[in-house]
Amino acid sequence: MKLSKTTIALAMAGFCFQAYALDTTFVNKEPQLVDIKNWTCKQCSEKTMSGNMQVGVAHTDSDNKRTLNSLGTTAGLDALVDANVKMRTGSQQLHAKAYMTDPNIAYGQVSIGEYGLYRASVFGSTKFQQDANNAYSAQYIDQNGLITNKAYRDDLYKQRDEFGFKVDLEFNLFDLNVFNGITYKYDNAYGNKALGLLQRQAPLKQKVQNIIKPYDTETNTLDAFVGLSGEQWQLKLDYSGSLFSNSIDAITDFNGNQLYADAPDNESHQLAVSGFMQLDNTLFAMNVARGVQQQDDDLLYHSDSDYLAWNGKVELSNNHLSIDHRFNTQWKVKGAFESSSREHSGARYQLGDYGQVTRLLDKEINKYNLSTQYQFNRELKSEVGFELKNTVRQDQEREEVDENQFWVKADYRFNPNLKLNAKLSYLQRDGSAYEANQLTSESSNAIIRKYYLADMEGGAFNFGANYTYQFLDLGVKTQYKYNDYIHTRLGLTESTSIGVDVYSNVTVNNQLRIYANAGVEQIDNNQSSGFESDLNWLADTQDSFVYVGAGAIYQELFDLPLSINMDYRYSESDSQSRIQPRASADYFNFTHQFDISLNYELSKSDSLSLSYRYERYFDTDAANVDIDAILGLTTLGLMDNNFNAHQVSFLYKKSF
Repeated sequence: MKLSKTTIALAMAGFCFQAYALDTTFVNKEPQLVDIKNWTCKQCSEKTMSGNMQVGVAHTDSDNKRTLNSLGTTAGLDALVDANVKMRTGSQQLHAKAYMTDPNIAYGQVSIGEYGLYRASVFGSTKFQQDANNAYSAQYIDQNGLITNKAYRDDLYKQRDEFGFKVDLEFNLFDLNVFNGITYKYDNAYGNKALGLLQRQAPLKQKVQNIIKPYDTETNTLDAFVGLSGEQWQLKLDYSGSLFSNSIDAITDFNGNQLYADAPDNESHQLAVSGFMQLDNTLFAMNVARGVQQQDDDLLYHSDSDYLAWNGKVELSNNHLSIDHRFNTQWKVKGAFESSSREHSGARYQLGDYGQVTRLLDKEINKYNLSTQYQFNRELKSEVGFELKNTVRQDQEREEVDENQFWVKADYRFNPNLKLNAKLSYLQRDGSAYEANQLTSESSNAIIRKYYLADMEGGAFNFGANYTYQFLDLGVKTQYKYNDYIHTRLGLTESTSIGVDVYSNVTVNNQLRIYANAGVEQIDNNQSSGFESDLNWLADTQDSFVYVGAGAIYQELFDLPLSINMDYRYSESDSQSRIQPRASADYFNFTHQFDISLNYELSKSDSLSLSYRYERYFDTDAANVDIDAILGLTTLGLMDNNFNAHQVSFLYKKSF
């Protein structure tokens, strides 16, 4: 595993750490950049410092490295550091924060600024995700993409290192507010992932082999803007650009044969002008953007093609205009228009003697939206709206698709304690003639339909209720959605989903608070062969998701400055497939998580915390089989994702 490039830099900035609650649940979080736009100086003539710091240790007992994804530490003993420091002198402020639970999980940021003049930040982070343990690969790929017949085992993981800076300036010019800024970020993503290669062993015999493929990519992004604003208007010019490079963009054997191509080096640039203006009771807003994405990387050698590289280029455009008008305190109307296009202007090549050329896949979208809100009284508010969407795609089975959506919703306060809300929507899709042929589709079956292009009628209903009374807070949310692909005989014919979420909070007294929540969602998809031949089949899938949670917070336990926090969470997902005439394996997983912590206040600024965390994960992944258990397929072997993990941590927190 490659050493994180930002770990050393973060360690050098160890004086500034970010603070969370006294536990170790701040795993792989990505705090937002500090926004000091609204910093103000109120009676700040003296130097002040505020914040907190917590340090401690954690011991984790687990035989599976995937524990790191949720607990933030690997097996054994780890140091924990997490703090947040703010310093102020007059109108100048400094904010520094960082955390680290593992050498591969850390974040740091330092921001300085003066209200009304400038703000600047530097930041860096490293994040890690373990995907699988001890995977088997019959072939080895080095950092240059050279593949050799060398069997070995390694983990599948993702590592991402980021660092950058942000600067904002603000000043007044001729009674106008001028604001501008720039943000730069460097991103390095690397690790190991699974790759399947098709191997031809004989003219009519082939085998799929799964191997481990390393990857290492770099992305540089730059965002800059300049703007002017008055009392009731604003105008802003933005630039966004990125450069992407892939260190291992192809796999080659010793004979020079190129077996696989990964993401090519590419770049993108965009300019956008946006603004708004308030005229009495009417608000106008607009955004116009133009961009380009391009690549000019080498192509894999193919005997039927003489082309060694392809200069691919995509031109992007987006235009948006919205108008909000309030007739009075009760009635408001909003209208919007948006158009976007994606036009391929790269070269088109003919491939060998097949008569086919590279497909451009141009796309243009136009959307029209109109809605109105009306407040009947203090108890009842309603909204009615519709949206028309027209999509034109080039070189695809259906070139033009029209989608029409209509909705109505209402919010009703039944009494001071009970609030109700509901929304009903209807969606209809049709378009030009559907054509499936060799030039526009991978399939030549005339009755096959892709679900996002097929004719469809559907509806959805959402309902929510919230009840509050003194010590009690109860809520429920429900949703139902149904889509009928009315003219589809081959492919997805029907889709239904239903879900319910409930939550509750009970404040028993000044010391004890209890909370609980639960939810369930079920999604049913039905597919059909169309019964057009002897190969009749049905494929129905049923996916369900369940979660349950409960916890309690008790303060001043035994009349001491001692509090106890308990939290339990359970989640499961179940996927069942009913395929006729052939059976298939179902999938099921569940997770148990339990946290308990004791917090003792030594003083107003000092406290200690002792925590215990438990996690149990189990799944029935059908891909987790022996290397040659399936004829014609070489798997990554038994990687066993199931685990039990225990963690005990001790933390000291200092506030100042």
